[in-house]
This record gives sequence, structure tokens and C-alpha cells, in this order.
Amino acid sequence: MKMQSIGGLFKALPLSAVIAIAAGSTSATSADLGGDCCADLEERIAELEATTARKGNRKVSLTVSGHVAEQLFFWDDGVESNTYVTGLGVNIYSQFHITGSAKITSDVSAGYKVIIGVEDVDPLFANQDSDDARGNQLILSQNYMWIESAKLGRLSWGFQNHASDNAALLTDASGTGFPASWIIYEGASFFINNSAGVRLSNGAGSSLTWANDFAYCATDEVDGADCAGVQTNSIKYTSPNIAGFQILASWGEDDLVDGTLNYSGVWGSFKVLGSVSYAQVTDENYVVSTPGTKKDVGYLQLGGYVEHMPTGLFVHGAYGREYVDGTEGIARVAAGVDDEPDHYYLKAGIRRKWTPLGMTVLYGEYGKYNDMISPTAVALGYTDSELQRWGVGIWQDIDAAAMSLFANYSNLSLDTKLGGVDVDVQDFHAVKAGGIIWF
Repeated sequence: MKMQSIGGLFKALPLSAVIAIAAGSTSATSADLGGDCCADLEERIAELEATTARKGNRKVSLTVSGHVAEQLFFWDDGVESNTYVTGLGVNIYSQFHITGSAKITSDVSAGYKVIIGVEDVDPLFANQDSDDARGNQLILSQNYMWIESAKLGRLSWGFQNHASDNAALLTDASGTGFPASWIIYEGASFFINNSAGVRLSNGAGSSLTWANDFAYCATDEVDGADCAGVQTNSIKYTSPNIAGFQILASWGEDDLVDGTLNYSGVWGSFKVLGSVSYAQVTDENYVVSTPGTKKDVGYLQLGGYVEHMPTGLFVHGAYGREYVDGTEGIARVAAGVDDEPDHYYLKAGIRRKWTPLGMTVLYGEYGKYNDMISPTAVALGYTDSELQRWGVGIWQDIDAAAMSLFANYSNLSLDTKLGGVDVDVQDFHAVKAGGIIWF
């Protein structure tokens, strides 16, 4: 009976545990096959079982997945140039996912998801003076649970993507969203140089930056058109997919209310995706040191994607507009700055499997960010800003290794006025090349 139980345990353990047992027990017992040898072996098995990762328990599954993503990032601001080694940036940095689910009935299931980001260097925060921005840390990206009915939809709650999070961006089905989207990663926090090579001052001992000050989002005070890209403590409903349509709605702290309508389908030889989304963010006394301030910002997103499947030709477009009311809106109007800043992004290219390695994607991109001026720059007297961005790139899948490689060039330029006078600034150039491997 004892040997039968040991055999059962061996079958239940992974091969690595069996090898460890054999390695740890052979030298200790090969010369002594007395009556207590098997008791020692059973004790060792019990110890290994207690420290071995399992695939969940008998009722709830556990799966670990994720990706590792790194790149070389060369930049030139017109005065200085350098090369950094970085991750890909917030939310697309290296990460691992822990997910699981369990059946409650034939129609209802429940589950959970935890995402931990591994941030070595974030290009979103790097600049001329900091090549290791926000480096070497673990970040909780998501942590939520859900219950779902195949007929009624899913209800999730916890720290998660809310309903409008990246709604327009996620219509991009070209596969190139990691290195190229309307979010400005490379260059976002880099200081802007004027034509004389002098940094534009922010009036507080530092300098103005490309995206943080001229592609600024009033909704969540981040930048680069990612105006609904911050995870929230929220509760979200996701409907079943009905004839290609899906509805998402959520409420989150403090306070976010939003909704999104998504569509995906095939029209003849064309793949088609679309999204329309709206979010309203309000917060009383949102500036802690300034009682009486009020945040009140609406955000509209539109996104779409069309691909001719026989040829692989595709086009992706996204548009966003903020409606800035509250304290910040009053300040913008008083300074002569548009209180409805907007931005749009276009990407077009071709997806073809030209080699046995996997899909190759060639693309070009263009984005424009109008009057997305930060409160700091507004207070200094900046108006009428147009930040433009364009780039070209290549993406190559390597199917045998679950890996993708990419290379991309992008250019940032800015037209703006200070006190009604044009400001002449130098362009920012970025070249990046890197890879992603999924597990």
C-alpha cells in the first residue's frame, strides 16, 4: 500500500519534481534499503508538493502567461543625441498574467486576473537627463475578479481596464500596436529645444516637454492621446457579442462613468472593426492644496480598422476630443485656449506572409494633437499648439518562437505661440528597434 501511494504521488508530480526526488534520495538510500527508506521518500515528496507550483486547485484553474519586451531607443533632439536600452512603456512593458476560472453551472462561470508589470526603464518617462526613468520595479497593472453568464454577459470588479480604456486604439488589428499607436511613448518626457538650442522653460526651474505639455489629457492628466488609458478601481459590465456588437459600461473612482460600443465583423473580403466611446470624469476638490477646484471633463473616442484580406492592405484611424469644463476649463477659456482640444491618428500599410517566418507588416503613421496644452503651459501663455507626429516601421512575426521583431522611425514637430508670438522649436527624432516574446 505504501509503494502504491508513492506511485500515485509520482504520477501527480511534474517531471522536474520526480527528478529532484530521485537526485535527493539516491545518495542517501542507495546503500541502505532498510525499513525506513520509503518513509523518508514519502516525507521528501510531501515537502516538494508543498513548494511546487500547481495549475490551480481542484475547482479553480491557474494559468501563467505574458511577454517580455525590450528595445534599443536612439534619439536626437537637435542639440544632443544618445541611445538608451528600455522597455516598451506603461501597460506594454514586460509582464506576466495570472488568470483562472471555474464553472458554477453550465451557463455561469467565475474567475480572476492579475497582471504584474516588470518595468526596467520606461521610455514614457525617460528624457535627456534620465536614461533609467522609473526603472527596476514591479507594478500592479490589473487585479480583478469576474462572474460571467454566456447569455447575459460578464460583471467584473477590482483594479482593471474600464469600459473606455483605449477603445479607439484597440480597433487596430494590424498587429503593430506595440511599437506604433497614437500614444506618444518615445519623446513624451523629453525637453523641447527652441531654434537656438535652449530648452523651453516651465517657469519652475525645469523645462517643457513634448507630450506632457503639448499632448496633455485633462481626463486623467497623462499624455499622448492616452486620455482614457489609466486603470481604475471600478465595476464593469461587458455584454455578450451579438451579431458582431458588444457593449461595455463601467463606473470607477473618483468619479468615472463611461460606455463603449464595439463592432467586429467580415464584410465580403474585408475585415472591419469599429468603436465609439464616451467617458465623463468628475471630481470635487481634485487639487488637494486648492479647495473648491473641480474636475469635469468629457472624452469622446472614435476608432476603426479596415483590411482587405486577400491583399493585406489596411488602414486604421482614431479620433478623440475632450470637453474640458470645471476649474481647468475656466482657466483655459480665460487664457484664450480651446477648451475642446482634439487629436487624431492614421496608420496604413500592408500585412503579408512573404517568408516562412511569419507575418510581415510594413506601415506608415501620422498623428496630430491640437491645443492639448497642459495647465503649466497655459499659465505661461502658450496658445494655438499643433503637435504633429509621423513615422514608418516594419514588424516581423517569428511564429516558431512566439516572437516578434520591429523597427520604427518617428518624428515630432511643434507649432505653438507664446504671448501671441510664434515659437520656433527643433524637431525630435526617434529610432527604435526591439522585440517581444510571448509565453
